[in-house]
Amino acid sequence: MLFRRSLMAHAGLVAIISILLAWRATGQEGEAHWNQFRGPNGQGAAAADAIPAHFSPKTNVLWRTVVPAGHSSPVIWNNRVFLSASDPAHPKELVTLAIDRKAGKLQWRQVVQSETPGKFHPLNNAAASTPAADDQHVYEWMETMSGFAAISHPNLLAIRAGAAGDARKSHVAWENQRGMPETCSPLYYRGRLYLLRDGGLLSCLQATTGAELFRERVRAAGQYIASPIAAEDKVIFGSVPGVVTVIQVDDKLKVLARNNFQEQIFATPAVAENKIYLRTVAHLYALGE
Repeated sequence: MLFRRSLMAHAGLVAIISILLAWRATGQEGEAHWNQFRGPNGQGAAAADAIPAHFSPKTNVLWRTVVPAGHSSPVIWNNRVFLSASDPAHPKELVTLAIDRKAGKLQWRQVVQSETPGKFHPLNNAAASTPAADDQHVYEWMETMSGFAAISHPNLLAIRAGAAGDARKSHVAWENQRGMPETCSPLYYRGRLYLLRDGGLLSCLQATTGAELFRERVRAAGQYIASPIAAEDKVIFGSVPGVVTVIQVDDKLKVLARNNFQEQIFATPAVAENKIYLRTVAHLYALGE
């Protein structure tokens, strides 16, 4: 297996890692690609027909692996799951892990160092950015500084195709300012838009008109940093306190399960071949029936 590393100094702020992998030497069995943040095309949705609603550290667990600290989401290429991690004791390092998707065993661990130690918000760390993968490489982004930007009165615009220049007057189909998420991304799935706020306040809008179908609390309090995903007829989202809520895709709020992992969750889950890959602060889970 060959590794290629590239560190870009730029005043010590950013390092980019390109890891070249001998994919074909390990075979292409079980092709599954959740290859970036929120999966293929960044849409947060996956094809599935048997996703469980109920799971926990002891229920519907196919395997569980201890992983170092990090906020990045798991990504999948065929039979490998990739994660980035960081250790507060080694602030100049970013670790990339490759884990066997079938058994949960660590296949390799690669460390890259930056020129300067990172400086981060208490909620953040060096392993916050999610890697991306293709058939030959894993791409990592290593930051050594972080900050937060505050945006007043965020809104959501639905823009018709064909816009040029100032589209607001001619091509804005609808606009929404209610229920906008503080951190996590909106989710479009099966003609609906899901907006999730801290405290577990979930809004569901009709995508074509912007009409609000429901706006209710899911009764799983806390901050939400991980973005919601969808598979089969379910929407799945985890709170920072560690509760993963599963709801039915419907015009009314129908909570199917609230699954408590009792560990903080910052990472957006991945889905492949009817399995959910969930990262908590201390573990990576493969969940399925």
